[in-house]
Order: sequence, then structure tokens, then C-alpha cells
Amino acid sequence: DNVPPEVSVSLEGEKTDSGWYDGSVYVSLSGSDNLSGIDFMELNGEVYSSPVLISEEGIAEFEYYALDIAGNESERKSIFINIDIDVPSIDLEVRNSVSSAVVSAKGYDKASGIKRIEYKEKDGVIKEYKSSLLIMDGGQHDFEFRSVDNTGKTSEWKKVSVFVWESFGANLFRVTIFADVSFCCSFIRKFLS
Repeated sequence: DNVPPEVSVSLEGEKTDSGWYDGSVYVSLSGSDNLSGIDFMELNGEVYSSPVLISEEGIAEFEYYALDIAGNESERKSIFINIDIDVPSIDLEVRNSVSSAVVSAKGYDKASGIKRIEYKEKDGVIKEYKSSLLIMDGGQHDFEFRSVDNTGKTSEWKKVSVFVWESFGANLFRVTIFADVSFCCSFIRKFLS
């Protein structure tokens, strides 16, 4: 027997379109040899005997090969397994001025990463968040935000309320104009006298 054996790997788990597994994964090896038969198979330095459960979040690399009874070794191969178990999170920031407010959102996911951020207002229509929201209309504004990771998992909706003083800017403008006019009239009366 001078022919090396063949070995293959199979993964069992819920794989998303992004290539990430949404939970734990079982890694199985299978080998074949045309004459002497398989002596043993090895997975990441350990002799393989049964499927191995991988439940640690992140990207893991596994190397595997087989050896037949005649001492022929298969090609050493490797595979990467991407696992994302935890849901993402989201942080909100509100910056207020006298006549407007800015609401910003940022999502976090340590494994597959953030795919998008969504938000909704009182009407309940879900929109995709692209950039900070500038609110200039007076009154109270209520928002809910959530992040979506690349496996499709979502954070919980996070609420935020902002209040903008209605017509504050217009009132300030009128006060400024009135002050300027009063000063101008006083200056003219003083000059003519």
C-alpha cells in the first residue's frame, strides 16, 4: 500500500447566508483507504474518535489528517469555523442645543459584526439608520433603535426621547431685532439733539 488515505470534514450547525454559524457546531471527520485501511485520524493534534462540539464564539481554525495502517499520511488540511452566539448591543447618544437635537446610534458585535441599525418612531414603521438624526421640529420626539448582526440576530429595542423647544429660535430672533431697532432709534435721537 503506497497510496495515502483520504480524509474529509463535515460541519453540522445552523449556517447563515453570511457564512457564520448561529450557534454551536459539530465537527466530524471521515476517512477511507483503498488497501490497508485507516489507522487513525487527527483533529487539531488530538486523535479523532467522535464528532467534536465547538461552542466558543469567534473564528476557529482546525487542522486534520489521516494515517493508514501502512504508514501513509494524507494531505494535512485546515478549515475555519465562524461562530456567532451572542446577540449584538447598541448605544445611543443625544446632543441637545437650544433649537434642535441630534440622535446618534452605534451597534456592537464582537463576532460576525453589525449588518445594519434600525429605528422607528411613533408610527411603528421600521427604517434603516444611515446617519445621525437631526430633529428641529418643536415638541417631544420618541425613537426606538436596535442593531442587527450578520447572522440576523437583533438587540432589544432601545428607547430614547428628546424634546425641542418650539419656536425658541424665532422668539430669540424677534428679541434681537427689537433690541437692534431700539438701539438705532436711541442713537438717532441723540445725534439729532
